[in-house]
Amino acid sequence: MVLAGQKEAFAELIYSYRQSILRLAYRLTGDQEEALDVAQETFLRGFRYLRRFDLKRNFRNWLFQIAINASRDFIRRQRKENDGITSFAVSIYQQKESAGTNTLAVESGPDLTIHLKACLSSLSPKERQVFVLRDLEGLSIKETASVLSASSISVRVNLARARRKIREMLEKNDILRRLKS
Repeated sequence: MVLAGQKEAFAELIYSYRQSILRLAYRLTGDQEEALDVAQETFLRGFRYLRRFDLKRNFRNWLFQIAINASRDFIRRQRKENDGITSFAVSIYQQKESAGTNTLAVESGPDLTIHLKACLSSLSPKERQVFVLRDLEGLSIKETASVLSASSISVRVNLARARRKIREMLEKNDILRRLKS
């Protein structure tokens, strides 16, 4: 029914997958409004290209791949718009940090979330996608590779880089020690 293009049947699929697509989109974009836009675009593309869906594939992974691509497109557009603003913000943060006036001290869970979002935003798009799919969404290496149309080795390399960068950022800001105590 869904493959025949029936809107009602596709609406059931949207209902089934909306939370996981929204969560993925949020983790990739870092913003709730942007995530809603990406999720909407994901389902629109999913419906538009439903006839191309290969029944041998996992439907969730197919939707994840569409969401990744929609996020990439969105991030590319945003990056063009925000390049100047981002570089300015990073330079201010680095100046505060070198002057010892970094105000990002972790005292609770929400603060850790802020740091993790900052860590995610510092990753390359490929590292971020691999980290989100593997460590946050719980996909296997093989599933992550399938969603991203990449090799398992590429996924492992990008995952190791992402984890190292995140660990270094958390250590740099003394987050890990504060969490342990």
